[in-house]
Amino acid sequence: MERYREQVKCIYIDPPYNTGGDGFPYKDGYIHSSWLAMLFDRVLAMLLLMSRESSFAVSIDDNEVHRLDLCLREVFGENKIGELCVIRAEGGGLAKQVVKGHDYLLLYARAIRTFPPLLRPKDIRGDIVEVKGRRYWIETDWLRKKFGKYGTLLYEDIERIKGKKKKEEIDQGLREGRYRLIKKGSGHIVGRLRSVDEDGSKFYSVVKHLNADGMNEVLALFPRGGFGYPKPLGLCEQYIRGSTFSRRYWDAVILDYFAGSGTTAHAVINLNREDGGNRKYILVEMAHYFDTVLMPRIKKVVYSKDWKDGQPTSPDTGISHAFKYIRIESYEDTLNNLKLKPKTKAQQKTFTYPEFKEDYMLGYWLDVETKDSPSLLDLKALENPFDYKMRIATKSVAESRPVKIDLIETFNWLLGLKVKYIYRKQGFFVVQGRNLKDESILIVWRNLKEHDNETLEKFLEKSGYNPRDTEFDKIYVNGDHTLEDPFNKVRVIDQEFRNLMFQE
Repeated sequence: MERYREQVKCIYIDPPYNTGGDGFPYKDGYIHSSWLAMLFDRVLAMLLLMSRESSFAVSIDDNEVHRLDLCLREVFGENKIGELCVIRAEGGGLAKQVVKGHDYLLLYARAIRTFPPLLRPKDIRGDIVEVKGRRYWIETDWLRKKFGKYGTLLYEDIERIKGKKKKEEIDQGLREGRYRLIKKGSGHIVGRLRSVDEDGSKFYSVVKHLNADGMNEVLALFPRGGFGYPKPLGLCEQYIRGSTFSRRYWDAVILDYFAGSGTTAHAVINLNREDGGNRKYILVEMAHYFDTVLMPRIKKVVYSKDWKDGQPTSPDTGISHAFKYIRIESYEDTLNNLKLKPKTKAQQKTFTYPEFKEDYMLGYWLDVETKDSPSLLDLKALENPFDYKMRIATKSVAESRPVKIDLIETFNWLLGLKVKYIYRKQGFFVVQGRNLKDESILIVWRNLKEHDNETLEKFLEKSGYNPRDTEFDKIYVNGDHTLEDPFNKVRVIDQEFRNLMFQE
């Protein structure tokens, strides 16, 4: 939340449709109120991540579309962009009532008054040229529309059909570079240059993206399958392209917190490959197919744009790409790492009174009885922050194993830090970066059993870090320190960590 507050340009999610159907790799049968509560909590949480010019899109079918629309109006108010009908299947055979071959895409804006129009460059076919540093696409059917002729109007026929004046008008545009001649059979058509950054056509209310396409796209990567009912790649590409069509949005952040098979990441990578953009994706997923489908899909798409039967067919289209993945402790892991303090005989006797026990457990259990549990940050264990461990559940029932927790990475996220440098030197771990307030931050971690305050001071002096100057706005160190701090900029990580974990 701190790192990406108000920085996400567009969000796309494909949550469970709550149809109660079989064959899905996730729970898909809630009572309506529970399903709405799940969606409402998650939509509300991500609202703070959205920029003022951001949009939100969710795929859904007619089973929950009306309830979901009311839920989203509760969050976004009157900022609804529109509702698209997505054709997902053709035909349908026999049906008891009506053959349902469509889903919906609900679109909302963070602030509709400042939201730029969603663009769908329906006429772009890859004919993109660059003129004086600006990119243009070549519109090829504008001439017949302008002159009201059915079918293709060739350049060679303009004077004969529309007269000499129209021909001179086109020739003037060709000389000025506004038009281009494109070979068409025995003649030429006149292409008009349209700005890629500013032009396009608005979204249609009905779009066609077949579910079979999504299945075939995954099967091309994984012939044995591994994920049921993936979203078509074209749907994600169309929405993200329309939201980030202008060059000013080519470094936008796209979020998908029902990531599924990774279609959103696939779409972002394809678009960047297409126009040279630098869009980023953030995906959130919790199921086993993160390891078997989602992450392998990203790796494969980076290596080659096209695949067939699990084999790359155009490896020369590979790109340089890096992504980071983070495993977060689950709700069950958090509970499993709560440790209750042993009770005295007097306390045990007091707990025989049910009313008192209930009040105590509700009011003091987390604050007092489990205060130094691993999942609530055990300050004593911070003496060696490089060996902090929690017991994490394994695939076997009721079994867990100790796993090292990356406190350094966790603290960076809690600060909302844009990391510039991170390195280990002489037993110290140093991080430099800036937070969203654009403050310059220095963080120094150490094993307190190996490096006392005198060693810390020598290391900072040798490295050229001086709390007495103005190079950094804030300096964080773990453990008590004896550093001179005339500007009150040095913070103790231990307490800051806990405060950030539990701040509202």
